[in-house]
Amino acid sequence: MLSRLSNTIRERKLNSRIWTFVLCLAISALFWYLIALSESYSTTVSFPVRYKNLDKDLVLMNELPNHLSLNIKSRGFNLMSYRYLTNIEPIIIDISDLKERRLGKFSYRYMTTSGIKTSIANQIKGKVEVMDVSPDTLHFEFDRKRKKTVPVRLVRNFEFEPQYQVYGDILIVPNTVEIFGSRSMLDTIAEIRTQLVSLTGLNSNVIDKTKLDMSAYNGRVKSKVKKINLDIKVEKYTEGLAEAEIKVANLPGEYSINTFPSKVNVRYLVALKDYESVQSDYYSVKADFSKKRDKSNKLNLKISQMSSRVTLIDIEPNKVEFIINK
Repeated sequence: MLSRLSNTIRERKLNSRIWTFVLCLAISALFWYLIALSESYSTTVSFPVRYKNLDKDLVLMNELPNHLSLNIKSRGFNLMSYRYLTNIEPIIIDISDLKERRLGKFSYRYMTTSGIKTSIANQIKGKVEVMDVSPDTLHFEFDRKRKKTVPVRLVRNFEFEPQYQVYGDILIVPNTVEIFGSRSMLDTIAEIRTQLVSLTGLNSNVIDKTKLDMSAYNGRVKSKVKKINLDIKVEKYTEGLAEAEIKVANLPGEYSINTFPSKVNVRYLVALKDYESVQSDYYSVKADFSKKRDKSNKLNLKISQMSSRVTLIDIEPNKVEFIINK
């Protein structure tokens, strides 16, 4: 019994000594680490960049770096914060005092980053010495800003309840916008698309708004228009069936023609509220004799005229036989 008690006491003393040793070792390591961090070191850190005082009458033609790689010297405490913290304030670069050079039709400017090391160091929190900056030169290519008026194209994905669809034209306000950019960029743009408008379960009128989609131009083309208003009329549609006479075009003057049949059925969609007002002059069926295939006794039919109030589904039949008379 005494032997077991003695062994237990020895084990507890040994464990106590081990824990004391580990604690002392940890405290020593901490002090060594703090002393080490108080020393000066150099390392390379990537800093975000923002440019200011760009000439409002000019358009930047090339992409500028959005980060600068800085070789900086400072105490370990400062370097750790820059190496491992993600929320780093951007370096502001003022290009208002750059000298302008002309390179063809472009305005060309440049800046050596070695000349702004002091300005960069003053913007970094803590006592920091900037040893080197990469890239060593920033290039700026400008062209004069132009403006152009272009139509707005709605990009849409609409899903309707059964039998419902858009009634008439969608009202887009504004339906044209002024865009600003270089001449070379504006010459390639015929229209400006909107951001995708997705609507589901449509069965009534909708008032909505969207924005212009300028993402394809990487900031080189801009517009003062911030939003596009949409007025979308929705109606329930039904199918209609009407009989129409066939008109034959481009028949030689000395001939007459008989088609079999002489009339065809036109199937169409029309808004339910307009069904009773559909008239025969809403549609016209034509056959073009000049497009007849050799040795064929049939003519293809197509709609030559259709009111905006109706939408063609089919012509039945879509080909007819014929006989030519002198």
